[in-house]
Amino acid sequence: MKEQRDINSKVSLWWRDLRKVWRSEEWGGKFEDRLSLEVGNGREVMFWSDNWIDSEDLKSIFPRLFSLSVNKEAKLCDCGIWGNRSWEWKLRWRRGLFAWEEEQESQLLELISNKMLEMETMDRWVWKDSESTEFSVKSAYGFLRGEGSEEVSKRYNFLWKIKVLPSAHVTSWRVMKNKVACKVNLERRGIEIESNLCCLCRRSEESTNNLFCECRVAWLI
Repeated sequence: MKEQRDINSKVSLWWRDLRKVWRSEEWGGKFEDRLSLEVGNGREVMFWSDNWIDSEDLKSIFPRLFSLSVNKEAKLCDCGIWGNRSWEWKLRWRRGLFAWEEEQESQLLELISNKMLEMETMDRWVWKDSESTEFSVKSAYGFLRGEGSEEVSKRYNFLWKIKVLPSAHVTSWRVMKNKVACKVNLERRGIEIESNLCCLCRRSEESTNNLFCECRVAWLI
């Protein structure tokens, strides 16, 4: 049992790292939109920050209650008690709640009331873009390209069919998806830049659109 918990903990950390990369690279769509959580014993699911109830995490739905929570990093298993092998939610706050906050607490408890933990079942992440429900590089790549979506972009399909060097494919794709490592995008990722002015014309912000469409100096190169 302990070995299984250790494995599950490592898998959970792997998913969290993958989610961070997905967010930092600003890849198409929310990473969470491709995942669903099957709640088991609640030992690996974050109560406030994981999307285990709906399409949005609880700290975004109930920001006031999140600010009052005793443990903002609590797992599901930390937010209740077992009684006769049945689960009961018990939330803890830093102070007594005002009337309007108690109303929000009631709304929160109503929202999660149909989610009961299962003592002998492990929490599980499910990848929606794979028949096996397991994540694979192939399925993620297909999602990024728009495969399996009803709104497949014709321009992306056309791009990958053009007979050019692979580097040209990648550069064009980065331009179309605004993934070029220009100064504006680097700033968005939290990288400190002395000046975000275009390194060529020094007149406008160095954005993808500026470098490839607007900068007069770039057009002369």
